[in-house]
Amino acid sequence: MHIPIHHRIVLLLGPTTSGKTTLSYKLKKTAPVATTIISQDDVVDSVTHQKHGEILDSIAIRKRYNSLIRESIKKPEELIVLDMLNIHLFEAWETILRIRRQGYFGKMTLLKMDLPFQLQSEFCKQRKDFNIPGMTTERLFSNMLTQLTCYQGSSGSLHHHFMFTDEYLIQDPREVEFTYSLAPSKQYKK
Repeated sequence: MHIPIHHRIVLLLGPTTSGKTTLSYKLKKTAPVATTIISQDDVVDSVTHQKHGEILDSIAIRKRYNSLIRESIKKPEELIVLDMLNIHLFEAWETILRIRRQGYFGKMTLLKMDLPFQLQSEFCKQRKDFNIPGMTTERLFSNMLTQLTCYQGSSGSLHHHFMFTDEYLIQDPREVEFTYSLAPSKQYKK
């Protein structure tokens, strides 16, 4: 599958073990410009580390996420890749509006992961090999099923279209190739 990247922000949307991180690093490796990856998993991990394992504060996570987006948007020469866990319609829309509030007014490329169940199950089995602390194979698979059900449902973001984006459905992240013709930086607020 060929996907043209015309915009400076790429959003990756889908449940756990759907290949978002694989595509993030493929974008970083192939982009003709410097690339910043903002992963919600990394944001949660950094806030947890700062709080020394205390109960996570969703406000602290949101502030850190907003700060990373704001700082990245200030660098109009870079490609920004957001590896998101936003499977709910409202959460995905909130992220798009947050980006616009931070000063980016151009279109974004939205890559929605829509893997066949068998392939996503295969990715789930492979991910257990990374030995995620406290995460059994059964728990990881259960999380994937729960997220997938929500993502594909009426309140999920898979079947909704979002303003300000060019959307693509990804059925196998291993088969995606990117070409780049990035928009000029004047789409950014000075």
